[in-house]
Amino acid sequence: IINIFGTVFVMKYITAFFIDINKIKTATDNIVKGTYNNKLKIKNSSVLKELADNIMNIEDGLDNAITNAVKSERMKSELITNVSHDLKTPLTSIINYVDLLDKDNVSEENKKEYLGILKERSERLKVLIEDLFEASKAASGNLEMHMENLDPVALLRQTLGEFEDRITNSNLYFIKNVPNYKLTIYADGRRTFRVFQNLISNILK
Repeated sequence: IINIFGTVFVMKYITAFFIDINKIKTATDNIVKGTYNNKLKIKNSSVLKELADNIMNIEDGLDNAITNAVKSERMKSELITNVSHDLKTPLTSIINYVDLLDKDNVSEENKKEYLGILKERSERLKVLIEDLFEASKAASGNLEMHMENLDPVALLRQTLGEFEDRITNSNLYFIKNVPNYKLTIYADGRRTFRVFQNLISNILK
């Protein structure tokens, strides 16, 4: 009787072991095919359970890596589209004003005006190109940061001051809820300033 029970127990254990092995094989086959979110529940063997947990961790890592890669590619595509549009505007303006300057009947007063506009558009184009290079460096992880202790409240007030004319001419009322005391953060001052500039510029747009 003991031998029979022992044999039955061993057979049940071996059967359960191979069922678990089959579950692991099915899950790994799915991962290889690109199918994620597999649920592996192993109860009988601690060794197989540990193996199954490791496989699930690998699956999660692959899933996150693929999701981030797709998101990154989508962001790069959107960046190129947006920057191309932004570059086109001042570039077209520069070409048009160069054509105007090339005409024989342009007065000296108009020449000065056109040159001033050309200078402004050229500066804008330069900033956009620098932004594109910085975005490219950031995407590749090679963006150099100059970290320092700075006051974000003072930086925000400075940014709002820069946009004062545009804010006044807009139909928007900015509700400023900032503390009067000094705050300190550890960040790159120039790039934090650009973040504030972009946020306010987008709000005005």
